[in-house]
Amino acid sequence: MTIANNSTPGGPGGGGLVNDSGAMAILQSILAHGTPHGAIEPNCSGAIGSGGYNLSDDSTCNFSSPGDLNNTGASLDPTGPQLNGGITPTIALLPGSLAVNRIPPGSCSTGQFDQRNVPRPQGSGCDSGAFELAAFDHFTAKLGLINGPLGRLNLTASFTLQSDLDTLDPTSAAPTLRIGTYHVSPPAGSFRSIGGGEWAFAGLVNGTGLSIQIQSLGGERYQLTAQGTPANFFGVTSPTTLSLTIGVYSGAITVPFTPAI
Repeated sequence: MTIANNSTPGGPGGGGLVNDSGAMAILQSILAHGTPHGAIEPNCSGAIGSGGYNLSDDSTCNFSSPGDLNNTGASLDPTGPQLNGGITPTIALLPGSLAVNRIPPGSCSTGQFDQRNVPRPQGSGCDSGAFELAAFDHFTAKLGLINGPLGRLNLTASFTLQSDLDTLDPTSAAPTLRIGTYHVSPPAGSFRSIGGGEWAFAGLVNGTGLSIQIQSLGGERYQLTAQGTPANFFGVTSPTTLSLTIGVYSGAITVPFTPAI
């Protein structure tokens, strides 16, 4: 379960969970960003028990069971709920989140699925919350970037899906690209297949003229190339964190950049 950016009627009193009486306990969940009517609310109000492996970005839940974390950010997607490969919106975990692989395999059953029906675990353990991060293998990138408010980017990235049973369909799950604080995502359904295991997008997204090509190299290997201008890369310095999400799959690395052509 992930509860984020939640408020209570008439707050303040508990942005995430409120227990007025009786017993309440949660497990393997994320509570974050309690937001009321103009001021920050606590994630928990009242007695909230824990079954373990919960994560809260404040101290109000007083979690104290094995695997619990208080005052710890979950590194949730700042764009909020999106259709991340499922039929209902979810808030994605960013690569590097402390919620990823938080739950040991012995504490998460192998028959579990996340809210999008992605099997758990995808890594060395299950992830806390409603979203199981499916990470790319062998994620590499070469980045050319001119920073500043009218920047330019050239990107070539390669990655491999984790299993021969995994598939990638950019026509239904467009990629989200993050470079430092900058992020851009073409609308879902905007990619077109151009044959030969290759997909393409060209258009204007949030004021950036963007061109992206994704090509299957066989054996679950893929390559993505992207060009974009103008884009606001103000404050982005080398090296920077680059992350890529396509549907249920994500990867992140820290890369230096050279001037974009």
